[in-house]
Amino acid sequence: MAENKTVDQLVCTLDGVTVQPQVSGSGYFLEIPDIAAQDLDAMHTLTIGGITVTYSGLSYVNQVLRYENAGESLVNTVKALFIYNKMAERFFQ
Repeated sequence: MAENKTVDQLVCTLDGVTVQPQVSGSGYFLEIPDIAAQDLDAMHTLTIGGITVTYSGLSYVNQVLRYENAGESLVNTVKALFIYNKMAERFFQ
């Protein structure tokens, strides 16, 4: 954060809706609403104080699969999450 700024002065939006940072220990977090299994691949836009990130529930899957040193159990877990999303999409069609 810029000098003389506090967290409550940051404008935070999730998909265009203003959200408030919550205190957690010595840091802060933004609560992201539940994402249904069939929507894990839907992209969302998070903006915090002028920095914008576009992500989906499956963004982490992509990062893990690109990381050469990811452990086998983590790779298997994120692959299962991906399959879960695809099966939920088929189920809810």
